[in-house]
Amino acid sequence: MYLFCTPEGHWEESYATDQSSFSAQAIELGKDVDTVLAAYDIGELLEEIQKADVIFINGGFKGHLRETLLSIGVEQLRKMFTGKTIVGISAGANMLTKYYYSMASGGIREGINFLPIKLLTHSNGPDSEEHKKLLQNYKEKLPVISIAEEEYITV
Repeated sequence: MYLFCTPEGHWEESYATDQSSFSAQAIELGKDVDTVLAAYDIGELLEEIQKADVIFINGGFKGHLRETLLSIGVEQLRKMFTGKTIVGISAGANMLTKYYYSMASGGIREGINFLPIKLLTHSNGPDSEEHKKLLQNYKEKLPVISIAEEEYITV
């Protein structure tokens, strides 16, 4: 299932682009992949999460997604995500953390606290060390994870 951090008007185009990439990778790996664009309706979204093996949260801006995930509740998400692969790209990864540094707003923001970490994405920029120090000194002590462009981590 494919969730978005971009405004709803951009979902179809972004989904089509990424679906093409997913399909190409699946063919290369000899796998079958069936993707579903996440529903805007919360009831439909919950059904889709239950059926999905992989939840892919695209980047962009947090917008509607943060409020939607918080309305479901972190503990309910933990139950629903059990046994699934969850992928977050940029803002999608940020949403899952306790705190993250937002390049868009130039400050520290709160995620939904699914992962008790502080996150710095796109961490190969000129101010990355400063941003990392800001995260380290922000509120409670939590692991700070930096991810550079084109890199990934597994948690």
